Amino acid sequence: MARRILRWPSAPPVARSGHPYRDAALLHAALAGLIVAFAWLSGGSTGKALVVALAYLVAATAWSWFRLHQRRRRAAAAEHEP
Repeated sequence: MARRILRWPSAPPVARSGHPYRDAALLHAALAGLIVAFAWLSGGSTGKALVVALAYLVAATAWSWFRLHQRRRRAAAAEHEP
């Protein structure tokens, strides 16, 4: 029996944002806000939640920026390869 390969038309390319560093920071700020909101709504300590949210915001944003920088550096290196 012959094997068939299903093919779908490829999706149009996704337009990337011109501000990926800002977008990453805003996403992580929103998630940090959810940490604080969850603590407040559940009756937990909002002070502790603020500390956790701030630590999350700094660590996650730094990681995202590091990975974005790596991706751009690799793309630039790939452009210059013969």
